[in-house]
Amino acid sequence: MPLKLKRVDLSQWTWAASRPKPRLSDCRSTSERPAPEQRAGGANGYKEAEVSSTPSDRKYTKTHEWCLAKGDVVTIGITQFATDQLADITFVDLPAIGSQVIGGQTCGEIESVKATSELYSAVSGEVIEVNKALSDSPELVNNDPYGQGWMVKIRATNLSELDALMDGSTYDQMLAAAS
Repeated sequence: MPLKLKRVDLSQWTWAASRPKPRLSDCRSTSERPAPEQRAGGANGYKEAEVSSTPSDRKYTKTHEWCLAKGDVVTIGITQFATDQLADITFVDLPAIGSQVIGGQTCGEIESVKATSELYSAVSGEVIEVNKALSDSPELVNNDPYGQGWMVKIRATNLSELDALMDGSTYDQMLAAAS
């Protein structure tokens, strides 16, 4: 029995054979890497920017606490530098509401996976509020040390104690000198 060949119309496929194959270099980039003319200096040709995350509306201690005064109420927390040094914070022990604290003395304790550190009060006065959210979510201190990670509010008896503290720029200079 002779073999019969059936003729097949291949015209519908001819366009694919003549079309150029895409190359990887033809793909559009989604990278945020700047164009060569925009890069300058720094490692790998990238320009390094000096950006401070230290808010300028607060005062800072040498022991890395920040203080934000509103009237005679001073909110205290720890700085981004302190959270970076401690790593993941696992527990915060804060003073009782109504207790008296003395400026420069310990008023609480911060535990992390790396260490236990003391929290110092920058001002003397009465504890009027503590951040209760930290008992269930101590990681708020790591995630937002200058916002939701605040620790204690004190009704200060001597606001002039704040005058001895550093502003944000001086605190940044202290950190730079230590590194």
